Amino acid sequence: MTIETGKFAAAVGISAALFWIACSVIVWISPAMMMSMTGHMLHADLSGMTWELTLGGVLAGVALWTGLSAVLGGLIAGVYNRLVVRRAE
Repeated sequence: MTIETGKFAAAVGISAALFWIACSVIVWISPAMMMSMTGHMLHADLSGMTWELTLGGVLAGVALWTGLSAVLGGLIAGVYNRLVVRRAE
């Protein structure tokens, strides 16, 4: 069974966009909690920092992450499909 590369890439891109938007909303609602959580994930003390959340930044981020994730999803599907075809031979 192979993966439809274009559809998989679109699904990954859309998922990344939804995740980016959800994270941006959470940062907007509760910036201190998100800064603390980000610090824990990075094993760093970010307590002296603040978020600068702008509409332009959110839109640029969603565009960038959607595109990069779609490319990565397409690459993953392509590699997977090549591995499946080679295994079937």
